[in-house]
Amino acid sequence: IGVVRPADESAPPLLSPPPLLVAELYDARKIPVALHTYRGPIEVVAGDEVVSRMFAQMVRHPQISHVYRELLTAALGNDIFARDCPPEMVGDSFWELAAAMHEAILIGVVRPADESAPPLLSPPPDQVLQAGDKLVYLARDWAALTTRGSGGAVAWPVPRGSTSARPAVTHRVLVLGWSRRVPALLAEMESYANEEFVVTIASRLDMAARERAIADYGPPLARVKLTEVDTDYTVPDRLAALAPTEFDTILVLASDLTETDEEADARTLVAHAILQDILPPGGSPGRPRILLELLDDLNLALVDNQECECLLSPAILSHILVQVALRRELNAVFQELFNSGQTEITFRSVEALGWRAGGRLTMADLQGRAREQGMVALGYLRAVEHAQAHGGVYLNPPRDSVWTVDPGDACIVLSR
Repeated sequence: IGVVRPADESAPPLLSPPPLLVAELYDARKIPVALHTYRGPIEVVAGDEVVSRMFAQMVRHPQISHVYRELLTAALGNDIFARDCPPEMVGDSFWELAAAMHEAILIGVVRPADESAPPLLSPPPDQVLQAGDKLVYLARDWAALTTRGSGGAVAWPVPRGSTSARPAVTHRVLVLGWSRRVPALLAEMESYANEEFVVTIASRLDMAARERAIADYGPPLARVKLTEVDTDYTVPDRLAALAPTEFDTILVLASDLTETDEEADARTLVAHAILQDILPPGGSPGRPRILLELLDDLNLALVDNQECECLLSPAILSHILVQVALRRELNAVFQELFNSGQTEITFRSVEALGWRAGGRLTMADLQGRAREQGMVALGYLRAVEHAQAHGGVYLNPPRDSVWTVDPGDACIVLSR
């Protein structure tokens, strides 16, 4: 079918330059190998690490799964986009431009010329846009970046920083099931400097095998206090023996010990049903939060949204891979957003931002107050709507939308 002539070293390669390769790896520790093996442009998504980081954030922040679901599911509301800075915006102040946007929320800048530098999310006050910058923003469609308000930019205050330090906190977590993601989950929990995690893992997998997997993944655990239990949590008496009411959060993982995704979801749903019988009724003080990992979105209909939060890990990873294939700079943005690094999506109580129950405010009000404390307001969370399908989450609402504050309401922010 052809001839190869090694003597002709000047012959061009089959593909020059090589195409962008977007690869998913289970194990983040093998990323350097992938980067070394492929000679062209490459972006690697460590699937287990991404999902583990999200679970760790879900343990820390109730209702944040609804934020993730909207941002990382194409059919729902807002997405995270990145596009070349339009020539007419070069030289503009990042924050003046952000204040002028009515349909998009600017969250940062990526500078491809410096590939080793992380994205500038919630950049410094004096950030000026340069030629070659790529703007990162939250919006319902890609074209929303060009929509500015007719009234000109709002004069947002200069950040003075948050006045409240994050208090030390302890999370008591019961993990039901085992998967290869557990070591990455524990490593992510270990990375939070001012937080302690007391974790009990219940699984049918031999404890010695679990301990080897955890020990092989990274350094010994210090902030995570770990207890291992060998049991089948789909047996009601055995699950009750774990005393689930003594935990703050119960995380049911999709087991990779099963042969099919259907069987894994079946075990998750059985555990959920047993917990509903064991735990106090929904809304009871001290009732643990239930977090479920599901593999098939059809099974969401079998879960009461009022009683738990769900993460569809395959759908989220597929969305990330597609987005990175379209805009490779988004890989660094996702890594920065969904880990324990400098920047994270979190909640700030409306009271902490200066409003009281019964007060009325707009999204524009929230943006200005969040900016004053060095944060980017992405939307708000309504406590009275937690039981609804969207969990009470409103991302990127109209700037003039008004709501009356209820106890427990929060601002969804990008903070450092």
